[in-house]
Amino acid sequence: MSKKKRMSSANKEDLVMRVLRGEDLETVSRESGVAMHLLQAWRDTYTRAGRESLKAKPGNSVESELERQIKQQASEIEILKKSEGARGRPEVVMQLCHERSEVTGKVFAIEPLCRLCEVPRSSFYEYARQLRHQRRAARRERAKPGPKVQVDDAQLLATIKDVLAASPFHTEGTKKVHARLRRKGIRACRERVNRVMRAAGLLSPQRTSRDKRQHTGSIIPEMINRLWGADATTLSTATGERLWLFAVIDHYSDEVLGWHIVPVGHGTRWAALEPIKQAVRKIFGRIDKGICQNLGLRHDWGPQYAAKDFAKELAYLGITNSPGFEHEPETNGVIERFFRTAKDNCLWIEHFTDLQHARQRVAAWIEDYNTQWLIGRLGNRSPREVRQEFASREASAEVA
Repeated sequence: MSKKKRMSSANKEDLVMRVLRGEDLETVSRESGVAMHLLQAWRDTYTRAGRESLKAKPGNSVESELERQIKQQASEIEILKKSEGARGRPEVVMQLCHERSEVTGKVFAIEPLCRLCEVPRSSFYEYARQLRHQRRAARRERAKPGPKVQVDDAQLLATIKDVLAASPFHTEGTKKVHARLRRKGIRACRERVNRVMRAAGLLSPQRTSRDKRQHTGSIIPEMINRLWGADATTLSTATGERLWLFAVIDHYSDEVLGWHIVPVGHGTRWAALEPIKQAVRKIFGRIDKGICQNLGLRHDWGPQYAAKDFAKELAYLGITNSPGFEHEPETNGVIERFFRTAKDNCLWIEHFTDLQHARQRVAAWIEDYNTQWLIGRLGNRSPREVRQEFASREASAEVA
């Protein structure tokens, strides 16, 4: 994931003013690339600060500004005294940035230190980066405690490959390789042999033991819009381009409520949020804070769904975050089964020419799925029929 870029206070103020003028929060979020929960927090902070400033007396702001300027000038004089005779040296700035000012009681800021010591900030940050690199290299070069090894990891790996090549079997794991190394006179602990073989991809495949299951209940709720499932899969075009398909499905009716296809390089947390926003807009009519009450979202532990911004956006919408249990994919089985159906009937048999063609064909197939695919546990009815039945039942209840 790319590292977030800092945003200036002026840009934040522009976004907050757009929201305060009445622009839709989701529209501002899409255009600026800032999550909705952050925009909401900035707006609250902005209005709260303005409210507090109105409570202050007229003379206080002038006096506090004058006091701040005096302290700033005194702090700069203190910096000049400490850095006298050491202009243009980033190591002096590095040393001073850890000291506290006798005037303000706070550590010196980087910007005035670089300005007064005549050191470009780029040079200071480059010096800090090289210093961190040297310290890490020094830590790596420290001798490991304990006895010296008989052979290093490279020699041990070469010997392990020779042992595996000479063996008549294909599934020998760490234990047997460790025993054969002992016969050759090479002494290395089993944990080290396991680590070297794992790093080289030489471990024999094993199925994880699941004697004790964490999940013993059912993932099917009692009605629609109580639990949604989200996941993603990949597909390919005729030119070899790899694409992500993100989707959201209702666990009761098996209806696909939203989907989104993007290139593999754009399969971020924001792409995973797009079908969820489509589903919220389709079911609840709009996107707003706390609009999705009594609704949970089931997903796996993929990086897009484990991101902090993904969880914060769910909390903003009022959706309960409900990740599946580790090593138990059946806890997210509704959308996993949908993807199996999609691969057998569309993704693996269609000849997609490019991204737009893939979006068109997948959209048409999902519409066919929602209207014509028969779900056995629902009495061989389609997902759309189940939703229409619930809608008519609710309408009858309101009339009564």
